Amino acid sequence: MSYSWVEESIEKIPRRIYLLNCKFDFNNISYTITVDKIKSHNKLNICYGKLIGSDGSDKQIVIKMYEQSNSQFDQDTFTNLLDEIELHGKIEEKIGYLSYSSHMLFFFATEQNIGIIFDNLGSQLDKINLNIFNFVTKKQMILQLLQQINFLQINDIFHGDIKPQNICVSLDGKLSLVDFGISYCKSYFDNKETFYNTTWTSGSPEYGLIYCKQKAGDQNFPKELFDKSQHFALAGLIFGILLNDPDIYFSKSLQLVNMLKSPNENLEILNLERRFRYFNEKFSLEIKQFIESKIPEQHSEFTPILLNMFEFNYELRSSLDTIIKQIELISK
Repeated sequence: MSYSWVEESIEKIPRRIYLLNCKFDFNNISYTITVDKIKSHNKLNICYGKLIGSDGSDKQIVIKMYEQSNSQFDQDTFTNLLDEIELHGKIEEKIGYLSYSSHMLFFFATEQNIGIIFDNLGSQLDKINLNIFNFVTKKQMILQLLQQINFLQINDIFHGDIKPQNICVSLDGKLSLVDFGISYCKSYFDNKETFYNTTWTSGSPEYGLIYCKQKAGDQNFPKELFDKSQHFALAGLIFGILLNDPDIYFSKSLQLVNMLKSPNENLEILNLERRFRYFNEKFSLEIKQFIESKIPEQHSEFTPILLNMFEFNYELRSSLDTIIKQIELISK
């Protein structure tokens, strides 16, 4: 099977390397990669290690890699990684280097192997003991998250997979977005066959609407719909940070959707369009009641903000600019 188009689609993106036995040269510097740990995730290998340069540099890295094996070639996984490389190149071209998100240091690609080398930006949010942070730090983490997503959306870039596993936190509370594997850059991907796919539990009703319309070839969406379609996931993360339990909303949303679906439907095998049917008005009502019952008294000022973000009708939700200003005014 030929994939000669790989060369054409990434030839203009900087930092393409030729990796051989964990070594490569770039800009007159020789680099060696040492790998300490490898995890398998969704047909990918995620490698953790160091990038050591002949100039004395020593950087903690993560490598996201698909390798062709003796089993059947997985074109979807291969293509998704290729799209991620193109997206990172487009982000840098459009808005420059993002200091608060996963930064593509280098990438390598052949016709059947592909990988991206990123900075290691800390531990995943769901692996962090949030009790170590005081309220001031947590508030700053929440504002960082909202400001980052807002900045991306202003530039027509939609992360599309907002969840605790795709947010890294450093020991001083600096928060960074990672995994742009299914993100959407409107100015670049409008001509793709379809792109706004997403992890269903991180979404809101509009995710399903956008996805289904795009599959039908309809690209005409109000920008407000895009800008507010990630509010459910963002509100869930704010709630989780305040309660020291980043997964609490995402676990609850799974329970609710299971409760709302038909008894004979298997949620794991439903296609995306049918899954999103259950992000309905009843879901919105149930999740708002859950928020009100769980939010601690000391964080009650967040309650109206979160309830607004979980409004079923996206037109009733506040903009991220407004939400950021409201949270900045909270002092305790």
